[in-house]
Amino acid sequence: MATRKPPAGDAATPGTLTALPPAAEVTLERILTDNRSLLDVLNAAVEQMTWLRSTDAAMVKLCQQYAQSIDDAVSIADELEEITPHLQALEDEGVDITALVKRIRAIAATADVIKVIGWIGPHAANTLRDLGGTPAERKGLEADAPVKSRLQAIREGSKDRRPASSP
Repeated sequence: MATRKPPAGDAATPGTLTALPPAAEVTLERILTDNRSLLDVLNAAVEQMTWLRSTDAAMVKLCQQYAQSIDDAVSIADELEEITPHLQALEDEGVDITALVKRIRAIAATADVIKVIGWIGPHAANTLRDLGGTPAERKGLEADAPVKSRLQAIREGSKDRRPASSP
């Protein structure tokens, strides 16, 4: 399968995670020319989510699975685009490619990128939102604030309450 290669000058190697640059270095041009897979970009973003805990692992894995499904659909679509001229050449030579074309169409149906992104994309976005991985959710996060237990929050809340005044 075709794999997307990192842009020239990127130190990313397959199987490793590359952290995102500081926000000041992220430009629209850099985002639009980033050739990393969605899974690689997701993993890099998750590395920056310092508020995640071990209890978030299942949600992260789910989001990774969504990203991998989208990447797979893109890769299959890229492969199909590459083999189409070869199929035409075989047909021009008189080779019966009916069975092959039928199988390729079945594969293509599973890799309809627009449908895959349309179905999985919102689920992935919702999972990222639940992990605090969207701009709107990050606004409400206090990443440096210590995590309080429910009992501790209740106790602190009771300190702020004034006793009811009697008539």
